[in-house]
Amino acid sequence: TGQITVESKNIIIATGSVPATIPGITVDGKYVITSDELLSVTELPESILIVGGGVIGVEFACILNNLGVKVTVIEMLDRIIPTEDTEISGLLKQFLIKDGIDIRVSTVLKKVDIKDNTVEATVCSESKQEIIKVDKILIATGRIPSLHGLDISSVNIKTDKNRIIVNNRMQTNIEGVYAVGDITGGILLAHVASAEGIVAAENIAGLDSVIDCKIVPNCIFTSPEVASVGLTESKAISAGYKIKSGKFPFIANSRAITMDETRGLIKVIVDSQTESIIGIHIIGPEATELIMQGSLALKLETIPEEFKRIIYAHPTLSESVLESVHDVNKEAIDLPKKV
Repeated sequence: TGQITVESKNIIIATGSVPATIPGITVDGKYVITSDELLSVTELPESILIVGGGVIGVEFACILNNLGVKVTVIEMLDRIIPTEDTEISGLLKQFLIKDGIDIRVSTVLKKVDIKDNTVEATVCSESKQEIIKVDKILIATGRIPSLHGLDISSVNIKTDKNRIIVNNRMQTNIEGVYAVGDITGGILLAHVASAEGIVAAENIAGLDSVIDCKIVPNCIFTSPEVASVGLTESKAISAGYKIKSGKFPFIANSRAITMDETRGLIKVIVDSQTESIIGIHIIGPEATELIMQGSLALKLETIPEEFKRIIYAHPTLSESVLESVHDVNKEAIDLPKKV
């Protein structure tokens, strides 16, 4: 309690984000919860409806399903993890359904009623409206920057829709005041926030540092894992690239076979004019570890021809990265030749 004044030549604002909610749906912390409350539960529900098929939604769907909870996921768009490559998104949906998770796309939550300690969720799809009865509803519709507790307007720091505006040095419009992480409303990932914090600290220390978010790996800790970096096939085409691609399934990888984790594949997108790799997308075992090869490939503007001269250890999952690059020119060794 009380108020104190702290003086400093430089200030870094890093107040993060809070869960986004749905207008008209009350989060009571007991029956209707966000990811914040879910992490504090002391008893697992028998059933749960997860609203949102993005990263947060599918990750918690896998966790709860593995713990024996009956899980239903609804997503308002026509596919889950909609920012990922369409093929990868479709495969994850297929795998999660096979694992027992009920997934419904093009479906929205309209109303919530609590009756006799049971949540009755009215959901609407393109074809029908129905009531789903569960123990809890998890609202997993993303996160938004948190200005809670900050009197930003009193010091004239520029904002836009709850986010603090910064330049590529993480500086606000006020000298000596920096902002990093989710509060800036950029890419809401912990590793991006960490990189931004380093840039801000280096500039405070007198260096001249800028943030480069052109190449940022996305990791989704589902089962199997999903990871990506660079452009998806559809985004590359929309951006005007002429592309070619290569794919390699983990079922053809000896290490994946010994691990008994053969679901999924690696997909490589190449600019056919420059031969540069512009995107790598993975669904499968250790995808979140393998993706850093993709980040390096994009950063160094690597071409498939250069990959051929790299000797990969055997047997490893990483060999699938090499094989997927080889498949760009239909030269993968462990795939049958396409007729």
